Amino acid sequence: MKEDQLRVLPKDPLAKKIIAEAMDVYADVFGGHTQSGYTRSKFGNDDLRSEPKSEERKNMSRYEEEKARMEGAHLENDAIKDVFEDLEDLNDDIDHILDPKYPAAARGIKLDAALRWTPDVQKVLGMVADNFNIHNEKEFNTRANTILRNLNDKLEACPRF
Repeated sequence: MKEDQLRVLPKDPLAKKIIAEAMDVYADVFGGHTQSGYTRSKFGNDDLRSEPKSEERKNMSRYEEEKARMEGAHLENDAIKDVFEDLEDLNDDIDHILDPKYPAAARGIKLDAALRWTPDVQKVLGMVADNFNIHNEKEFNTRANTILRNLNDKLEACPRF
């Protein structure tokens, strides 16, 4: 199998669109560069506020004063709506590209099946199974559950999560 046969998604226009949409969602939340240039986060530090001082209230409308009186974070509905619309577009495109009828996904499935049953891959899978002492489905399920349980315990004990 040639290397260029394995490069299915990077050439696909929908994959490029998904990458651009993911960058837009990231920029919406954290700020950064997008296809159209640099953007500030829709949820930046300027959204955090404390109650205004009396001299600041003099030039405020009633709406601005009520909005400013609430301490904490204020997120505009339009900003929240923009982020969720971008997430919805991204989700729809991911669903589309993962559909087995989509040409790139169908080609990927064929390449995966062709590669999976090659002698070299079967040899590697056999070595992995031997390393974990897996020789049937019951042993696989037991080992997989043990690994996942250990991983879960370590994640729960990790101070960063």
